[in-house]
Order: sequence, then C-alpha cells, then structure tokens
Amino acid sequence: IKQFDKVVKMNTIVENELKLQLPSRSTVNVYSVDGKLVSSNRVNDGESVQLSHLAKGNYVVTVQYNFQNKVSRKIIKK
Repeated sequence: IKQFDKVVKMNTIVENELKLQLPSRSTVNVYSVDGKLVSSNRVNDGESVQLSHLAKGNYVVTVQYNFQNKVSRKIIKK
C-alpha cells in the first residue's frame, strides 16, 4: 500500500480537471466533505477527470487499484 501511495500523483488544487499519474488503470472517486459520491471514473495513467460541474470547495479523492491498493487525498476546487 505504501508503494501505491508513492506512485499515485495528482494536483491537489484544481480548477476544472484533476490530472493523475497512476501505475495502471484505476477507479477514481470524488466525494464531497459530507461523504456524498459526486464523481466516479475509470482512469488510465496520464488521464484527467473533469470537475468543472462541481462547486468550489473541498473534496476527498480516492484512487483504488484492485481491492488491496487504495489511497485518499484532499483536493481544493477553485
């Protein structure tokens, strides 16, 4: 899990898209601070997730590959 955490990279301050560097195709979920799922995508390395439809504020992004590799990060939507 620590290895997975080191290879997952994303911008934490976003305007309209969340850019991701991933070791392989993963599921990327975006949650509001109250825990509501607002976006779910299957993403390949180097792809982006469009967040232009979301309101400004704080969100939590989880990246999951298989079932044992999962990492969460906070982002700020400007």
